[in-house]
Amino acid sequence: MNIKGTEMVFRLQTAMEEEKRGRVMGLYSMAVSGMTPFGNLLDGWLASHMAQWKRCLRAG
Repeated sequence: MNIKGTEMVFRLQTAMEEEKRGRVMGLYSMAVSGMTPFGNLLDGWLASHMAQWKRCLRAG
């Protein structure tokens, strides 16, 4: 994930015009970091509806 994330940030920064780069990176940061609480809610709901062994398989 780290290498793919770094590559994505690199590609975004090099593809954007300098005037819009800050805005685009702000949206990217919000999308990546800001969606964590919703993922946690989904994970909690799945945990209450799945057997423990299925949760272990899903977690990796």
